[in-house]
Amino acid sequence: MNFARLFFYFLLFMLHFSFSSCGKKDVHTYYFPLKKLQVEPKVYVYKCISRDTSFNLYWYYQIQIQGDSVFLVGQCFSPSFEKLLVSVESRQYNGMLLKDLEYYSTDSTGKSVTKKVNIRAGAAFPFEVTDSTGVFVSNYEITDPKDAGHITTITRNRRFLRDTAIQFEEKKKPAIIFDLKEEQVEHDDKRGGWQHLFNIEEVYVQNIGLYSTKRFINDRETFLMQLEKIITLEEFEKSRK
Repeated sequence: MNFARLFFYFLLFMLHFSFSSCGKKDVHTYYFPLKKLQVEPKVYVYKCISRDTSFNLYWYYQIQIQGDSVFLVGQCFSPSFEKLLVSVESRQYNGMLLKDLEYYSTDSTGKSVTKKVNIRAGAAFPFEVTDSTGVFVSNYEITDPKDAGHITTITRNRRFLRDTAIQFEEKKKPAIIFDLKEEQVEHDDKRGGWQHLFNIEEVYVQNIGLYSTKRFINDRETFLMQLEKIITLEEFEKSRK
């Protein structure tokens, strides 16, 4: 599996989800620590692993304040430190709402382009969930920058699964697991359409945020993105030199 395809899977991971607030369990502390990131932005280093390769992705998170509104801005960088994605989320009373997401790629001529994802429903994370009975549905579409006639539509059913704990930075930390059922529909003006179904598992750690995402591609192959460490912007800039 080449890097371009792995990045496509990663892009699907980082797109976000719709929710309805009918839950009883408060999970807002399992998302990224907004107050701490407002004081000091951080870079999350994720190790991505598939059957035949592995690489790092870097997410730089910072907080922007506009009046009474709080925005979480994330910038994703490739293993060679090229910017891949920029996301902007707004804090709402019942969760984080994805306001904007754009990615950097090349068109059919090799020219660098910036493309926006068409977010039909854009919540990033619910602050309340039920005991595995509540389902959060998302839907959005991505246009291929190399072919405007090829559109990928993603629909996800996402539910809280259970509490757990993980070992990170030599400490055992509380965590929660989400289970996702994903339908990926491809429409191509020239080749018609086809469909893929995937299972995904996400783990969020208290006062840290997203720890891991595991996509089950088929019975023999998975794609895992797991948090390796959290570093300062200064440390990240030094590694880029």
